[in-house]
Amino acid sequence: MDSLGKALLPLLERIRNGHSVEWDGNRHVGHLTPDALTAHDNLQALIEHTDVDLPETWFFGDWIGMEEIGDSTATELMEQAAADGIRIWGGVAKIQETIDCMQAQ
Repeated sequence: MDSLGKALLPLLERIRNGHSVEWDGNRHVGHLTPDALTAHDNLQALIEHTDVDLPETWFFGDWIGMEEIGDSTATELMEQAAADGIRIWGGVAKIQETIDCMQAQ
């Protein structure tokens, strides 16, 4: 793990540990404990002030038009995204899920 990852992990853990979601009768509302909120603010500041070139992250369907999939496998599409400097939310599994849904229609 690189130094940025080592700095992020404790902050992410504090946010996860201090996060809760409650139903208010109309919607789910997320809450952070004071410590989790501080960790969130520190995480945001760390990310904003880093020189790391983070890849773009897209939902698969937003990155590629469904007509462009053709006979490509999920792995091939993930490799194509990586070559374009794009990270797909959910990775190969999410791509395959999208392909399966399209084929079922």
